[in-house]
Amino acid sequence: MDNQVVQNTNIDTFTGRELLDLLYKNAPITLFSSMVVTVLLLSTLYGSYEENQIILSWALAQITVNLLRLILRSVRESTLIHDRYSQAWLIIYTILTFCAGVLWSLLVVILQENFSLYDHIIILVTLIGIPLAALPNNALKLPVYYAFTCPILFSLQYWSYFISQESNLEFSVLALAYSAIVMVTGHIYHNSFKNGLRVKYEKHDLVDELSSANQRLEEFAYIDPLTGLTNRRWFSEQADRALERCLRRNTRLAVLLIDLDNFKEINDTLGHAMGDEILIVIAKRLKSALRLSDTLSLTKGDTARYGGDEFIVLLEDFDEITDVERISERILQEVNETVALNEHQFNPGCSIGISIFPDDGESFSNLIRQADIALYQAKQSGKGCTRFFNARSVDLAELKIPAVKK
Repeated sequence: MDNQVVQNTNIDTFTGRELLDLLYKNAPITLFSSMVVTVLLLSTLYGSYEENQIILSWALAQITVNLLRLILRSVRESTLIHDRYSQAWLIIYTILTFCAGVLWSLLVVILQENFSLYDHIIILVTLIGIPLAALPNNALKLPVYYAFTCPILFSLQYWSYFISQESNLEFSVLALAYSAIVMVTGHIYHNSFKNGLRVKYEKHDLVDELSSANQRLEEFAYIDPLTGLTNRRWFSEQADRALERCLRRNTRLAVLLIDLDNFKEINDTLGHAMGDEILIVIAKRLKSALRLSDTLSLTKGDTARYGGDEFIVLLEDFDEITDVERISERILQEVNETVALNEHQFNPGCSIGISIFPDDGESFSNLIRQADIALYQAKQSGKGCTRFFNARSVDLAELKIPAVKK
């Protein structure tokens, strides 16, 4: 539940920021259009009023406010500003927008006398059209929309009730209906745009969740959940690729099959939970034993859990068999060290069987079989040792390898 609240909060934050970015991004078109309408209105009304200075002052004030909004937008978008989403920017922009709306509304006040019907129609059409023209941009942030639209709608009410010569009531009703339509339309536009952005971010979050879920599924398919090592499936795929590389480069490859000695006794006497703990310790030791050193700088090692208490190591690009021997000895030393768990001490030990590509086989299945035979020989030799596969010392027809090698 808490995660859902945090996710919704993040979505609301991202949505609010994108709406703000769009407001400033689209502002120049709206503001330049407003200045063009101001100039056209000035050219139409100039001379219709006895005091042309008032009309000119109104136009200059309107253009100045719009220029200030453009300057504010440019400063906010500049690279010098670090906190572009501070509320201060929106508050200042909203105040300037309110000033622009008030200036538009003053038309019906300062130009109400000695006006022809044509001039009245021009002003009314302008006051009706300006809020609708600015709606797509200003409605992105409702405070900006209210600040600009409310003074103009109020001026239409003022004109309908005090200036129109006849049908004051009818004009007032029409002005109220128009105001309601404009306000509701702004709300609908804002909510639709906001919900669209929410859906976009929710889809992004869903895609991220699906990607994470797919990644986890892939990890489950290739990672042993107990030890964190790769599993048999991953190892088989990597071995096939490694064999192809060796064929291209004419190099050798070693497969080390590692089996813990006397592991069944641990499970039988102390339980499988303790056995799992030991497997985790052994996995960490194997990772440590396979770190590269100066003397083995040309040796790469991958390890995986291959069975219940079996591990397998793949070694590529070694120069001599002695490199493999040194790694196997290191593994024996690491694994043979005493394990202390829950006031118990264990000496797990292990046996290792090794096969070499291409000497002992040209396929991964053959290499595994030969390493398994070598492992059986190591067990027969007293455990805790390493054996390389040697076909000359093995009678495959008579050799019977137990299903479980302990």
